[in-house]
Amino acid sequence: MYLSLRRAVTVNEMKIRMYPQIRKDWPNIDEKKLLEIYRVIWERKKILQRVYFGWFKKISAHIAKGNVLEIGGGVGAFKKYLGDCSDVISTDIIFASWHDCLADAEQLPFKNESFSNIVSIDAFHHIRFPEKMLKEAQRILKKGGKFILIEPYVSAFSGLIRKNFHHEESDLKFSGAQENESMKKEARSADIAAPTEIFFKNPEFLSLHAPMLKLSHKEAHSIVMYPLSGGFNYRALVPLFTCGFLEQIERLLAPLSGFFAFKMLIVLEKV
Repeated sequence: MYLSLRRAVTVNEMKIRMYPQIRKDWPNIDEKKLLEIYRVIWERKKILQRVYFGWFKKISAHIAKGNVLEIGGGVGAFKKYLGDCSDVISTDIIFASWHDCLADAEQLPFKNESFSNIVSIDAFHHIRFPEKMLKEAQRILKKGGKFILIEPYVSAFSGLIRKNFHHEESDLKFSGAQENESMKKEARSADIAAPTEIFFKNPEFLSLHAPMLKLSHKEAHSIVMYPLSGGFNYRALVPLFTCGFLEQIERLLAPLSGFFAFKMLIVLEKV
């Protein structure tokens, strides 16, 4: 009971730091309205851009030659980062004017073997049936194509922080497809533990559901700057001018990412 009460207190404390336009309607805020608010926050929040540009650089290092499908285009930042001349189709389950296509990751409206790359940032853990997304990625990727993901990583430290302070309810245990079936359909419904369980602890899941996708790279990252940035929902805990110093600390702590990291980079290759 004490732990439940303590979580309620700490989550409420964090909600105070939520942007007012989000907090006033949370958790019943309209999904499209939330996406539009996120777009405005992205344009104004330079520290968040710096965090994400670091992630985009990691992703770009693994992109194969050819076209790119983005699943969960969100505020449209990654496509803009790649540039207008790039061959990118940005999709989301909540359509906005900056997306190219409305699409459900569990049933993508594309032909077999039609993409050289799939990129997904913080979408996989929102999918009710992650095995369906993996199967769809396997289907539409060309041979040698890459499926590149940035997702939450549940380390000992980040798990503790998320359990006590994060706005998304989670017991940090992968519930599996059967229990996921009862999850809400809202885009922000989440199983934060799913990526860690599937890509770091349970390799059989991938080989069972998408045997042609082979894990070619996995990396835990983002220890300091990402949580201090506040993400899209919260005001930053540090000013922009501290970024250089925080990035140095991040590099020094990199060997300890397995214990402290908040994010992961996953690269799957179709064989």
